[in-house]
Amino acid sequence: MIRAVVFDYGGVLTLGKYTESLLRVLGKKQGIEASEENYRKFDDLIVEFDFGEMKPQDFVDRVNKAFGTTLSLAEMKEIVRQARNLNPKVIELVKQAGKKYRVLMLSDNDPINVEILKAEKQDLMQLFEKTYFSCDLKMRKPDKRIFEYLLKDSGLKAEECIFIDDKEKNTRAAEELGMKSILFKDAESTAKELGFKI
Repeated sequence: MIRAVVFDYGGVLTLGKYTESLLRVLGKKQGIEASEENYRKFDDLIVEFDFGEMKPQDFVDRVNKAFGTTLSLAEMKEIVRQARNLNPKVIELVKQAGKKYRVLMLSDNDPINVEILKAEKQDLMQLFEKTYFSCDLKMRKPDKRIFEYLLKDSGLKAEECIFIDDKEKNTRAAEELGMKSILFKDAESTAKELGFKI
Protein backbone atom coordinates (compact mmCIF):
# COMPACT_ATOMS: atom_id res chain seq x y z
CA MET A 1 0.00 0.00 0.00
CA ILE A 2 1.37 3.40 -1.00
CA ARG A 3 1.66 5.81 1.91
CA ALA A 4 4.03 8.50 0.59
CA VAL A 5 5.04 10.37 -2.55
CA VAL A 6 8.63 11.63 -2.69
CA PHE A 7 9.27 14.52 -5.08
CA ASP A 8 12.58 15.67 -6.53
CA TYR A 9 13.00 19.47 -6.68
CA GLY A 10 15.06 20.60 -9.70
CA GLY A 11 13.47 19.60 -13.00
CA VAL A 12 10.28 18.39 -11.30
CA LEU A 13 9.05 21.17 -9.03
CA THR A 14 10.97 23.66 -11.16
CA LEU A 15 10.91 24.35 -14.88
CA GLY A 16 13.89 23.25 -16.97
CA LYS A 17 17.26 21.77 -16.06
CA TYR A 18 19.10 23.64 -13.32
CA THR A 19 22.64 23.68 -14.71
CA GLU A 20 21.37 24.81 -18.14
CA SER A 21 19.17 27.53 -16.58
CA LEU A 22 21.95 28.75 -14.30
CA LEU A 23 24.51 28.82 -17.09
CA ARG A 24 22.06 30.67 -19.35
CA VAL A 25 21.46 33.41 -16.75
CA LEU A 26 25.16 33.53 -15.93
CA GLY A 27 25.98 33.77 -19.63
CA LYS A 28 23.65 36.74 -20.15
CA LYS A 29 25.11 38.61 -17.19
CA GLN A 30 28.78 37.67 -17.62
CA GLY A 31 29.12 36.79 -21.31
CA ILE A 32 29.92 33.10 -20.75
CA GLU A 33 29.38 30.99 -23.86
CA ALA A 34 26.90 28.11 -23.41
CA SER A 35 29.28 25.56 -24.90
CA GLU A 36 29.42 21.86 -24.05
CA GLU A 37 32.81 22.34 -22.38
CA ASN A 38 31.51 25.19 -20.20
CA TYR A 39 28.42 23.16 -19.32
CA ARG A 40 30.57 20.22 -18.17
CA LYS A 41 32.91 22.46 -16.21
CA PHE A 42 30.01 24.24 -14.53
CA ASP A 43 28.08 21.03 -13.85
CA ASP A 44 31.12 19.52 -12.12
CA LEU A 45 31.19 22.50 -9.75
CA ILE A 46 27.43 22.20 -9.12
CA VAL A 47 27.77 18.49 -8.27
CA GLU A 48 30.56 19.24 -5.80
CA PHE A 49 28.52 22.08 -4.31
CA ASP A 50 25.50 19.75 -3.96
CA PHE A 51 27.56 17.50 -1.68
CA GLY A 52 27.91 20.37 0.77
CA GLU A 53 31.69 20.23 0.48
CA MET A 54 32.01 23.93 -0.43
CA LYS A 55 30.76 27.00 1.36
CA PRO A 56 28.79 29.43 -0.84
CA GLN A 57 31.69 31.90 -1.06
CA ASP A 58 34.06 29.06 -2.03
CA PHE A 59 31.68 28.10 -4.83
CA VAL A 60 31.58 31.68 -6.12
CA ASP A 61 35.39 31.86 -5.97
CA ARG A 62 35.69 28.59 -7.93
CA VAL A 63 33.22 29.83 -10.58
CA ASN A 64 35.15 33.11 -10.90
CA LYS A 65 38.43 31.22 -11.29
CA ALA A 66 37.00 28.73 -13.81
CA PHE A 67 35.28 31.33 -16.02
CA GLY A 68 37.24 34.53 -15.42
CA THR A 69 34.21 36.26 -13.89
CA THR A 70 34.08 38.70 -10.98
CA LEU A 71 30.83 37.65 -9.31
CA SER A 72 30.05 38.48 -5.70
CA LEU A 73 28.09 36.08 -3.49
CA ALA A 74 25.09 38.44 -3.61
CA GLU A 75 25.19 38.42 -7.43
CA MET A 76 25.39 34.62 -7.49
CA LYS A 77 22.37 34.37 -5.19
CA GLU A 78 20.41 36.62 -7.56
CA ILE A 79 21.43 34.46 -10.54
CA VAL A 80 20.24 31.35 -8.66
CA ARG A 81 16.91 33.06 -7.94
CA GLN A 82 16.44 33.85 -11.63
CA ALA A 83 17.41 30.33 -12.73
CA ARG A 84 14.83 28.59 -10.53
CA ASN A 85 11.21 28.99 -11.62
CA LEU A 86 8.54 26.84 -9.97
CA ASN A 87 6.22 24.73 -12.10
CA PRO A 88 2.70 25.76 -10.94
CA LYS A 89 1.11 22.56 -12.28
CA VAL A 90 3.43 20.38 -10.21
CA ILE A 91 2.81 22.54 -7.14
CA GLU A 92 -0.90 21.84 -7.62
CA LEU A 93 -0.10 18.13 -7.91
CA VAL A 94 1.85 18.25 -4.63
CA LYS A 95 -1.17 19.84 -2.93
CA GLN A 96 -3.49 17.12 -4.26
CA ALA A 97 -1.06 14.35 -3.30
CA GLY A 98 -0.81 15.80 0.21
CA LYS A 99 -4.52 15.16 0.78
CA LYS A 100 -4.05 11.43 0.22
CA TYR A 101 -0.40 10.65 1.00
CA ARG A 102 2.53 11.77 3.08
CA VAL A 103 4.54 14.12 0.85
CA LEU A 104 8.33 14.42 1.09
CA MET A 105 11.05 16.13 -0.94
CA LEU A 106 14.41 14.50 -1.78
CA SER A 107 16.68 16.88 -3.66
CA ASP A 108 20.26 17.12 -4.84
CA ASN A 109 20.66 20.73 -3.92
CA ASP A 110 23.33 23.26 -2.94
CA PRO A 111 23.54 25.55 0.11
CA ILE A 112 22.58 28.72 -1.84
CA ASN A 113 19.42 27.15 -3.23
CA VAL A 114 18.48 25.64 0.12
CA GLU A 115 18.98 28.97 1.88
CA ILE A 116 16.70 30.68 -0.67
CA LEU A 117 14.09 27.93 -0.35
CA LYS A 118 14.00 28.12 3.44
CA ALA A 119 14.01 31.93 3.58
CA GLU A 120 11.82 32.85 0.61
CA LYS A 121 9.71 29.82 -0.35
CA GLN A 122 7.98 28.95 2.92
CA ASP A 123 4.67 28.39 1.11
CA LEU A 124 6.33 25.67 -0.96
CA MET A 125 8.27 24.14 1.93
CA GLN A 126 5.13 23.89 4.06
CA LEU A 127 3.56 21.55 1.50
CA PHE A 128 6.08 18.87 2.50
CA GLU A 129 6.13 16.86 5.69
CA LYS A 130 9.93 16.90 5.49
CA THR A 131 12.62 17.92 3.01
CA TYR A 132 15.94 16.12 2.47
CA PHE A 133 18.81 17.96 0.76
CA SER A 134 22.08 16.46 -0.48
CA CYS A 135 24.17 19.36 0.84
CA ASP A 136 22.90 18.67 4.37
CA LEU A 137 23.25 14.89 4.16
CA LYS A 138 26.61 14.90 2.27
CA MET A 139 25.10 12.30 -0.08
CA ARG A 140 23.68 12.65 -3.56
CA LYS A 141 21.34 10.59 -5.73
CA PRO A 142 21.64 7.97 -7.16
CA ASP A 143 23.62 6.80 -4.08
CA LYS A 144 21.23 4.34 -2.43
CA ARG A 145 22.27 5.54 1.02
CA ILE A 146 20.35 8.79 0.57
CA PHE A 147 17.14 6.84 -0.13
CA GLU A 148 17.85 4.54 2.81
CA TYR A 149 18.34 7.58 5.04
CA LEU A 150 14.97 9.00 3.99
CA LEU A 151 13.23 5.67 4.62
CA LYS A 152 14.77 5.23 8.06
CA ASP A 153 14.14 8.84 9.07
CA SER A 154 10.51 8.83 7.90
CA GLY A 155 9.71 5.34 9.18
CA LEU A 156 8.54 4.31 5.72
CA LYS A 157 9.18 1.06 3.87
CA ALA A 158 10.46 1.26 0.30
CA GLU A 159 7.36 -0.42 -1.10
CA GLU A 160 5.19 2.24 0.55
CA CYS A 161 6.76 5.04 -1.52
CA ILE A 162 6.44 6.47 -5.01
CA PHE A 163 9.52 8.44 -6.02
CA ILE A 164 9.33 11.09 -8.77
CA ASP A 165 12.50 12.36 -10.48
CA ASP A 166 13.48 13.67 -13.93
CA LYS A 167 16.67 11.56 -14.09
CA GLU A 168 16.41 7.89 -14.98
CA LYS A 169 19.52 6.93 -12.99
CA ASN A 170 17.75 8.20 -9.86
CA THR A 171 14.42 6.45 -10.50
CA ARG A 172 16.34 3.25 -11.25
CA ALA A 173 18.20 3.46 -7.93
CA ALA A 174 14.90 3.94 -6.09
CA GLU A 175 13.37 0.95 -7.86
CA GLU A 176 16.34 -1.22 -6.93
CA LEU A 177 15.53 -0.52 -3.29
CA GLY A 178 11.89 -1.50 -3.81
CA MET A 179 10.29 1.89 -4.33
CA LYS A 180 7.85 2.51 -7.13
CA SER A 181 9.01 5.34 -9.36
CA ILE A 182 7.83 7.78 -12.00
CA LEU A 183 10.29 9.27 -14.46
CA PHE A 184 9.04 12.85 -14.70
CA LYS A 185 8.36 14.19 -18.19
CA ASP A 186 5.53 16.63 -17.55
CA ALA A 187 2.99 17.48 -14.87
CA GLU A 188 -0.02 16.04 -16.70
CA SER A 189 1.37 12.54 -17.31
CA THR A 190 2.77 12.38 -13.76
CA ALA A 191 -0.60 13.38 -12.30
CA LYS A 192 -2.28 10.71 -14.40
CA GLU A 193 0.12 8.03 -13.12
CA LEU A 194 -0.65 9.08 -9.57
CA GLY A 195 -4.40 9.05 -10.23
CA PHE A 196 -4.93 12.82 -10.07
CA LYS A 197 -6.13 15.48 -12.52
CA ILE A 198 -4.54 18.90 -12.73
